[in-house]
Amino acid sequence: MKEIGGYFGLDENRGREYYSNALAFNTARNCLRFLIRHYGIKQIAIPDYNCEAVEGAIQKEDCGYYFYPVGRDLKPDISKVRDSDWLYIVNYYGQSSELIDAVINAHKNVIVDNVQAFFCKPFKGADNIYTCRKFFGVSDGAYLLPRDNSMLQEYEKLAVDRSGKRLAAVLGRYEDNAESHFKEYQEIEEDLEKLPIFKMSSITHWLLRSIDYDYVISVRNSNFSFLQERLGDINEIDVRDNTGPYVYPLLIKNGSNIRKKMIEEKIFISTLWPNVIRSCEKDNDAFYLASNLLPIPCDQRYGIDDMKYIVEAIEQVVSGR
Repeated sequence: MKEIGGYFGLDENRGREYYSNALAFNTARNCLRFLIRHYGIKQIAIPDYNCEAVEGAIQKEDCGYYFYPVGRDLKPDISKVRDSDWLYIVNYYGQSSELIDAVINAHKNVIVDNVQAFFCKPFKGADNIYTCRKFFGVSDGAYLLPRDNSMLQEYEKLAVDRSGKRLAAVLGRYEDNAESHFKEYQEIEEDLEKLPIFKMSSITHWLLRSIDYDYVISVRNSNFSFLQERLGDINEIDVRDNTGPYVYPLLIKNGSNIRKKMIEEKIFISTLWPNVIRSCEKDNDAFYLASNLLPIPCDQRYGIDDMKYIVEAIEQVVSGR
């Protein structure tokens, strides 16, 4: 029976999600697991420069996989990927769009990881995976924009996730600093690894309908352009503008040392991805990328003054001051 009266919960949100017509899941890794089941994938090629969650999702589905190399320029070498196998390709920092179009034209079974490129339009002829947590203040949520409608019936049978108990770190960060709620954040990370394949929760849908996406894109674009203007000359990657960028990817020699200095200044520049450092040989390009690429925050929480502060801190470390 429907409840009437009692205390208030959240009011209905009349806003619109950015990908309102997508298949909405609880996590990006579960988007991949869903695709493996739907297509009956037996073997998939994945990049050696990648998040360990991708491997974990593949392993959970008892699917075979092997690695192909990614160069320091973020370009994949898929020359040894078999035509009969599926290809998982990452749109690194939103910098790989033209290359991915060419790959899709040459390879029929492609899954595109747009986890670092939320605002990138889906690639036609491929299945596109997006995550929400890397761009917005939500505890979970991902989108799958498939190449066709063949999986709708399977999707509709899925249960809906419940994420109310995972919001502690997100809500706490709004009132306090990140360190105060880092334990809750880690618990969320551990929880996400164990989640079954569910549809996105009602709360996450609600939060995503409340976002001013035009504002988010504008701020991210502005911050990114400023960083490129100031840091482009020392960046080993030929960076180009992209819509609503995830971070500014600065690849620089001794980047790992610069990262440590930045953390001392409360500028938290993460390592993407530590699993690559553990598993790859030191002369591997993926090892170099994971060790030295600095994903500099340029998101909607910050403005140009913050970007100036970051740049000045990096310049001081690079110059040895």
